[in-house]
Amino acid sequence: MARKEYSFYPGCSSERKASASNYMTSVESMCKTLDIKLNEIPDWNCCGASIGYAEGGELPRHVMNARNEALSEKHNGGQDIVATCAACWLGAKESQERISHSGELLGDIKSILAEVGLEYEGKQKIRHMVEVLIEDLGYEELGKPVVKPLDGIKKGLEMLPVGLGMLKAGRLDPFGYFTGGKCKGAGDIRKMIKRAKEIEDKRKGFAT
Repeated sequence: MARKEYSFYPGCSSERKASASNYMTSVESMCKTLDIKLNEIPDWNCCGASIGYAEGGELPRHVMNARNEALSEKHNGGQDIVATCAACWLGAKESQERISHSGELLGDIKSILAEVGLEYEGKQKIRHMVEVLIEDLGYEELGKPVVKPLDGIKKGLEMLPVGLGMLKAGRLDPFGYFTGGKCKGAGDIRKMIKRAKEIEDKRKGFAT
């Protein structure tokens, strides 16, 4: 039995054969060494980043993240949701927080997901892998498997994209592609987005 177990949301970029698949390879190798088990959320979908960039509306984006949470609750209940992509983590966390603070939004989400046979509770904690490593394992534990320390190596260029993303909690600024077509539930996703747009347009007075 693994020392730690989490509900895993890979995200579009880091899935196999995607642009950052090397990231997934590194994560899997690290988790094997640290005895961490990642239970991938079945049939997960894009975090909705591309919908946000295309001005597709707030509700469609939030319902896509809520679908992932609902699937996680159904299949990996009791486990924290962990994302390795900073954008996916930020999008999922923002959606969960906004839904939890709006009765109207929660009602819309539950109604839309019910149409595709899913229930949303929003009770699972959403965390980034960095949070898990530091908070659940700690620096001392992380240092035990190290076989080649980097002591004495001079820093040249240091980039902190994850840190920057985590400092922007409450604001979505990711880049991604809508890949619902890869999901078994692609039809459900299209149905959800269409229904979400109908609700949003009606409230804005655009309904036909």
